[in-house]
Amino acid sequence: MKILAALALEITLVAACIAQNRADVPTAVYTKLHNAKSLTATMMVSFPGAKPEEWYVKFLKPNLYAIVGTDQQYRFDGKTESQYWPLTGRYQLSQKPQSNAPFAVGLNLFFADVPPVNASATPSQLDGKNVVRLDIKGGRQVVYLDPVSNLPLGYDEQVSSSETLKVRYSDIQLDKPVSPVAMNWSPPANAKPLSEAGGDSKLLVPGTQAPAPTAKTAEGTSFDFSKAFASHKATLVYFWSGAPLPSDVTFLKDTSVQMGDQRLQIVAVEMSGSPSVAKSLAGLPYPVVVDADGSIAKAYGVNGPTEYLVGPDGQIAAHFQGFDPGGIVKTLRQRGFRI
Repeated sequence: MKILAALALEITLVAACIAQNRADVPTAVYTKLHNAKSLTATMMVSFPGAKPEEWYVKFLKPNLYAIVGTDQQYRFDGKTESQYWPLTGRYQLSQKPQSNAPFAVGLNLFFADVPPVNASATPSQLDGKNVVRLDIKGGRQVVYLDPVSNLPLGYDEQVSSSETLKVRYSDIQLDKPVSPVAMNWSPPANAKPLSEAGGDSKLLVPGTQAPAPTAKTAEGTSFDFSKAFASHKATLVYFWSGAPLPSDVTFLKDTSVQMGDQRLQIVAVEMSGSPSVAKSLAGLPYPVVVDADGSIAKAYGVNGPTEYLVGPDGQIAAHFQGFDPGGIVKTLRQRGFRI
């Protein structure tokens, strides 16, 4: 569940596009980003209550990229997209960037023309420096631009009423020579694809009784899976290791709000057991269970990003590998939810 790099770029590049038609935002920002043939950068991402994480970004037109963090790596070499989770040794390959993959929108904004977006631009301060602040209309993001270099500096995103995700860019270089080889990736010898089931890691099939342990949430309260299943029309159990991608969190938040009184329960299971990650997830509008010893993931046969939909009878209705919002929405509609 994590980031980011081009969700970050998505927002900043949206900001850049605003410059096209607004005199109060330097048009050079859009021009630089849109006309560049390559982009490299370092990102420091600070989740609430967690230590900053360093990510590295390489973009090469027409459509190549490598976005590498400590526990997530994404690459597209023009033919195959690879998603790799080093902590679990799992990977996923596809013939083109997936619509729900992180950075897809950001890449489109970098590599192609997009319509301008409404935003307000004002002089501001960031880390003691004069900057241009862009408040994206209707969103929770504030983007910062360097008024001298006309390059993005980062953004802040409100993830709860009291917590903010902070992303800062450094070492941004445009048109730096980038070898296409940097976008290539081959699975390490001990890595396994998400679709491959290990001896103790087979996903539960529909009709199977879902494990229903009692666990602790990120806030330290008790959570009883069996009671959650029985008291709701359906329960979406979302597994992730590490901090989730903002796009994932946004989808789950929006779904939680959109469901209203339709009795859909969302439960996130954080598999890394990291106290700092768990703390960063506290305050979301759904329970976040901490799988400190990995027993819940093992019981569900989970090795990487996975979602289960469980009925009120406690039986598995469907499972999804990777993060599959389209499949989730389709299945919820089939079960009578208005979404």
